[in-house]
Amino acid sequence: MSDASSFEVSTVHGKPAAPRDRRWPAELAVIALYAVSFFIETYPLVRHFASGIVGGYESDAPIFLWNAWEWDKKFRAADFSFSTTDVLYPHASSLLLHTHTMVDSSFAAAINAVTGNLALSFNIVFLLTGVAAAYFAYRFFYLMTKNRVAAFLAGQFFAFQHLWAVYVLFGTRNLTSLWYLPAALCAAELRRQKKLDGFSAALGLVAALAFLNDFIIFVFTVFSVALYSAIMHLMVRRQELRDWIRQIAISGLAFFAIAGWKIHLLAVSATGVRDIAVPTTQDVDFYHADIINLLRPAHFHALWGNLSTLFRDASLTNGNDFIGFAFLLVLATALIIRSVPGQAMKNGRMAAAFALLAGTALLMSFGPYLHIWGWNTGIPMPHYFLNGIWPQFNNLRVPLRWLFVAMLFLGGVLACLLDYVLQFFSRRIRPIVAGAIYALLLLDVFFWPKNIIPVTQGISPIYQTMAQDPAGSVLELPMAIGSGYFTLGADGSIAMLHQTIHHHPIIGGSLSRLPFSLKDSYRAEPVIKYMLAYRDHDPDDIDTDQAAIQKFLATYDPRYIIFDKQMADIGGPAEQRLLDYVQKDLRADFFYEDSDVKVFKKE
Repeated sequence: MSDASSFEVSTVHGKPAAPRDRRWPAELAVIALYAVSFFIETYPLVRHFASGIVGGYESDAPIFLWNAWEWDKKFRAADFSFSTTDVLYPHASSLLLHTHTMVDSSFAAAINAVTGNLALSFNIVFLLTGVAAAYFAYRFFYLMTKNRVAAFLAGQFFAFQHLWAVYVLFGTRNLTSLWYLPAALCAAELRRQKKLDGFSAALGLVAALAFLNDFIIFVFTVFSVALYSAIMHLMVRRQELRDWIRQIAISGLAFFAIAGWKIHLLAVSATGVRDIAVPTTQDVDFYHADIINLLRPAHFHALWGNLSTLFRDASLTNGNDFIGFAFLLVLATALIIRSVPGQAMKNGRMAAAFALLAGTALLMSFGPYLHIWGWNTGIPMPHYFLNGIWPQFNNLRVPLRWLFVAMLFLGGVLACLLDYVLQFFSRRIRPIVAGAIYALLLLDVFFWPKNIIPVTQGISPIYQTMAQDPAGSVLELPMAIGSGYFTLGADGSIAMLHQTIHHHPIIGGSLSRLPFSLKDSYRAEPVIKYMLAYRDHDPDDIDTDQAAIQKFLATYDPRYIIFDKQMADIGGPAEQRLLDYVQKDLRADFFYEDSDVKVFKKE
């Protein structure tokens, strides 16, 4: 459906009436449909919207809920520092390089001030970011095609796609908040069309918010705008160099006005940044994209996940961004129509530009070397040369994430194809065809059911009891310390979820970027060393030195020691030795037990 005028002129008593704006009802309908898409693709979250979050106990989801809790706590205490002793207590750990999703967490904290329900606030922000990604993509594609239906379906394609769904399963919320990419492109295109400097400032604002929320998405946002501007300049339209410089200057000023303070903090913390190891080429090449996975569903799909083994076995390391049957169907239909003489695409040049943009992002997603059909060809890709120029480039870590950028520009291809294909159907048939494509787009990302982690219901009541006691820290067993660069013990994120309820500092935990000096200090502490690797210890070689134990108790001040039955087998011999150690050597008294936990308390 092409963009007929947004205004309708009627007459009253023979005189023209004031024009009636028909845009807002359509825009609200688009937003409502995207909200429906979100609830369908995250089911059964809608049934637990105020009591749980999507993810597994060993996923990243508890870490991002903790982020919202941490920023809420800081705001209430007027503490604007980028350090914390809430996790990895009593060590003061920097949050500057942690994936703290500051923008999302700040919104969640603001909503929580009204609702008093952190899980609900967290899920509202999750909903808003998902809908915003789809809506800004829709607005961008509409600016390019002037076709609302095509733009709506292309926005659905980008915002709710396979890689997004995979990260939803894993609870990796920094990588599901994608709205910055299309919002920045929308601002850039509006600036080009309307010649208003305010849109350049809006572009800088979006880039600044992306920088504050997540560094990887920030890089993708800037890359998308720069690449889009360059390709469109070469293939579709021309732009004066002076105008480009003006746009960049205004955007840059807006960016530094919003995010300059964080850049300053990073600069003055350069020593701490250098303490973080840079991933090797081998590390990043482990997670690469592969052409085959654009053409077969991910194995998470509820209906046709078995096709993930088509041609060769599936692997997470080979990417999971299936282009979708809806895209393939529209592409095939367009090619068939195009084969008829005299049926040229009016947006063919723009579609080619979007395809080139998507192809460039795809090259980045291969990582250091080209991977085809599951095989490393050894052929170097752009990542290899960029890392050679600047080794810190490896800190983007997982090259397949560039598929987010590729899928955005493939959405542009889809918008152009739909604009072309839909014109060959009658006005009465177009809504049916569009509805069928929308349903197929939903079905393409049918990763049901998603695990729900309980936060306010269905969780041990002991955490609420602990919240009434202000003393001491909490040690959860099996103990774990996690980082993007190393892991000690098991997974420490579930202890962070529990902290959002009991509010005590915890001795373990997980932060994105931790220096190896912290890892060494934990390994040098005899009691913690045993707790982190209790299964590996010889029963006759457990350190029970009282001096070491007293030093541990004085330093870490554990008030509650919780054995999580969901994370370990409480009937196993190694676990029983650990519980004996807690009672006999640490002298903690049994306090509480239910089906989930066994709790000891130090008076």
